[in-house]
Amino acid sequence: IPTRTRGILAAESLANDATGLVMFQCAIAAALTGALSIPQASLDFCYSFFGGIITGGVIGLVANGLLRAARRAGIGSPELHVAVEVLAPFFIYLMAVLLGTSGILAVMTAGLINIIDTRREPDDDIRSTDKCSHQVWRMLSFMLNGVVFTLLGTQIPAALAGAWFSPDFSWGYLIVAALALFVVIQGVRFVFLFVMMLIRRRKAKERSFAADTRLALLMALAGSKGTITFASLLSIPATFSNYEMVSFLIASVILLSLVVAMVTVPRLAPKD
Repeated sequence: IPTRTRGILAAESLANDATGLVMFQCAIAAALTGALSIPQASLDFCYSFFGGIITGGVIGLVANGLLRAARRAGIGSPELHVAVEVLAPFFIYLMAVLLGTSGILAVMTAGLINIIDTRREPDDDIRSTDKCSHQVWRMLSFMLNGVVFTLLGTQIPAALAGAWFSPDFSWGYLIVAALALFVVIQGVRFVFLFVMMLIRRRKAKERSFAADTRLALLMALAGSKGTITFASLLSIPATFSNYEMVSFLIASVILLSLVVAMVTVPRLAPKD
């Protein structure tokens, strides 16, 4: 996959997943209360969204200031910095939730500030810290990915089984509903990306119409659903109306997106 495309997909997952969870929580609250006020829901979303960013930004700047002060006092070390990096997200998330804002956006913002603010004037200590941080986070990412896919593998069958063996739904209805939802999700992604490609092609005409279509389809299918989508399922109360059907649809979309991406993306990716 081209470098620019990988960058767009990574940035999209960073921002859209956090935003999507905030909107999903607002929707669940509206569904549970049985009332939806568009102005109030918009205010709640803005408070959660921007409040999370501000909370994470403030805590991130304070933490960076303390780390710089510790380094100037001679008590800083790469190990101390990485320990703060690993432990700080839990504290930031808790503080954001206590304030009623988005903990995910708070942690994301603090992480971005940590990368930008502490690397403005690189020296030997910063380079050593970067190297240590990269190795630790690479290991943690590998472990967390393994845990996530193990969790998906053990929980998706249970999420599918509730509606599949329920007398309230026919198998044909469930299959059609899952496929229709998957097609709508991927179709919306493709149309949006394709329009963006056309707008960009007016400025940079080096690519053909067919190449833009292929790249838009690749990016649409490469945005597989997984961790965040499953996290939304875990946040739904078991007493939620039609919980079995909702669980089935969420699990089906995760499964379909992973399998379809695994089969199609390598074939759509440029070979050179």
